[in-house]
Amino acid sequence: MDYYRFLAALRQLDLKASRQRPPALDEPQPNAIAGEADTAYHAGLACLQSGDAGSALSHWRHALRCPITELALLHAIGDGLRGLGHDPAAIYRDEGATAGAPTALLDGHERTWRELCGDALRERWQAVAAALDDEQASFHGKPADFRNLAFALARAGDEGRAQCAAAAALAADGDWRAAADAFEKAPPAEARSARFLSCWFEALRHCGEDERAAEIAEQAAAQGTCDATARVEWASALLDLTRPAAASAVLRAGATGEGDAGLRVRARLLLPPVPASQADLDRAHARLRRGVAALRRAAARASPEARAAFFDGLQPLFYLGYGGKPAFDIVREYGRFVSEVVAARYPDYCQPLALRSRGSAIRVGFASLHVTHHTITRHFGSWISAAGSHEIESHLFPLAPNEDAMSRFLGARVDVCHPAAGDFAAIASAIRGADLDILVYLSVGMDATSLPLAAMRLAPVQCVAWGHPVSTGLPSIDYFLSAEAMEPDNAQAHYTERLITLPGLGTALPAIPPTTAAASREALGIPARATVYLSPQSLFKYLPCHDGLYAQIAREVEDALFVFMEGDLPAWTRTFRARIAASFHAIGLDPDRHLRFLPQCDLDHFHAMMRCCDVMLDTIGWSGGQTSYDALACGLPIVTLPGTFMRGRQTYGMLRQIGVEDTIANTVEEYVHIAVRLGRDHGWRENVGQRIAAGKHRLFDDHRPIEALESFYRWAAGGAQPEDARRFRLWPPASATASGDPAGA
Repeated sequence: MDYYRFLAALRQLDLKASRQRPPALDEPQPNAIAGEADTAYHAGLACLQSGDAGSALSHWRHALRCPITELALLHAIGDGLRGLGHDPAAIYRDEGATAGAPTALLDGHERTWRELCGDALRERWQAVAAALDDEQASFHGKPADFRNLAFALARAGDEGRAQCAAAAALAADGDWRAAADAFEKAPPAEARSARFLSCWFEALRHCGEDERAAEIAEQAAAQGTCDATARVEWASALLDLTRPAAASAVLRAGATGEGDAGLRVRARLLLPPVPASQADLDRAHARLRRGVAALRRAAARASPEARAAFFDGLQPLFYLGYGGKPAFDIVREYGRFVSEVVAARYPDYCQPLALRSRGSAIRVGFASLHVTHHTITRHFGSWISAAGSHEIESHLFPLAPNEDAMSRFLGARVDVCHPAAGDFAAIASAIRGADLDILVYLSVGMDATSLPLAAMRLAPVQCVAWGHPVSTGLPSIDYFLSAEAMEPDNAQAHYTERLITLPGLGTALPAIPPTTAAASREALGIPARATVYLSPQSLFKYLPCHDGLYAQIAREVEDALFVFMEGDLPAWTRTFRARIAASFHAIGLDPDRHLRFLPQCDLDHFHAMMRCCDVMLDTIGWSGGQTSYDALACGLPIVTLPGTFMRGRQTYGMLRQIGVEDTIANTVEEYVHIAVRLGRDHGWRENVGQRIAAGKHRLFDDHRPIEALESFYRWAAGGAQPEDARRFRLWPPASATASGDPAGA
């Protein structure tokens, strides 16, 4: 069963369960989560309303034997039992859940969730609030964690901080507007405290109120409550407002005042997610190059202790690869800096490891922050789910505690799914403790956890996939696993790792099923007769130097409408739209007539939207990956211009795989010409779409890459079979004969 069929089956089960669930009672649910304890609690209420106190008692005793992760629900059950003359704490002590699910706040810490629940049933709310407050390291956890903290604080009489914790819960749940409003209504002294300030800033940024965030930050800094975490959010808001110099000054000022070496590192690494112009982007890259060189010099002069202090500022250069310029020297130098800092902070985890002696299955581990429904797991789920065999013992390491259908699906298809550890050192210890032969990071460069982990030596052989298709620059990563159809002839020159390419597109994606969602142009606000060009990429993929393409197309296709997706933050959308609109104004066209920005949506609605469009325009320099798979699965013609690096050649590889190369351009001018022809020549556009629909099956369920990956595992672990060398390619081929490495295809 592939993930899509699993998800469809899960939806059917959820639908069946919802039909069988009794109607909700009139009484409000006290922040309860759906589950067995919640059902038992409401069954007890129903019994009590009908006068059956004995059955109510039975239901509530049963509820305490179930895992409960919400203190509000626990308290409601306790109140019910007390109302019947029973001591809930005694019942919980004698027969309560022994395997209750701990919240992320207490997982792995001294106080267990069971002990804390016992205090809550005894109504020792000050102790409960103190325990939750002490254990919570940051305000980026699960909504339930913050709801529990808010509930405990309120019961303990600390209403001001309870309001802020409730606001943080709304933010964690993605309700940014409600969170920002809640912080505005909370007592200023609490909302502007170091405890909550960064969360307030984050909510304001998601509401597009970056100026308000900067204003509050100035006031908090004057009061001495703007800590390092809040300064990072403050600097990010200033970057979104295209004020890089001010953002750097904010971080440097915090480092001077607090002695925070991490802020000094961050001040050197600033890159705008969506630059206001090509000149701004060029200046940002020049600053970064100087900043990385300065960090290397500082690390060389620093003592081991001082070098280790840089660790808290380590972050991936995520936006660097999207800049469209060769930046291999920056990647390599920064990789060396990261390695030096991590070795100073965690020397025991950076020592070489020897391969285990053969005679048992090869232990292969997969590590990723994104084990939930995400582009990374959609793309590489086949690597994980196909890894278990008599030859391979597969291990999955989720680097964050988030769970959903995808994480459950993948966790059930590996030999060992390790629980997400509580902190960075615990994650490293868990991976090292698994005694792996090969460790595969599905991406490095997208988050601040994977990067320093990858700088360690946690397995004898360490690899990275192209989830973020840029070299890590880390000496500790031995191999970069890529796709043969997407790499240029000189590909090895783009990586510090040894390049391994797998056949074709390098992965075995399951066929994408037809969408179950409905969409129409009318519902999307798109004119029925428009020629709709869809470009649904993240806004940081668009280079300012190519902004004029859309106006050039619109000049030739009068009814052209360009549909983009809104950015992760409103400020990104504002900046990008202003850039594109300027190119329309420059040639006398009205941008409002030709531009639409749609909100981000789930996969089903994304596919439905694609079916309402005529043409997809690929981004130049960093092409579509999973979005191009989705578009081709919908039969949508894509115009693409392959770039110098693999990251700009993914759509190109897909089109060649299905045998439809008409829309692959060689120059920017040809890109515009193809887009115009697709817009004006309806017959040709329909022909291209039909050929895509007929050949799209070649994109999916190709098991050659999986076989090649298993061959690579055997080879890398020292147990290659004769045919393994022919299944994957080791770059560069010229070194193969001399070293005894596989010659490759």
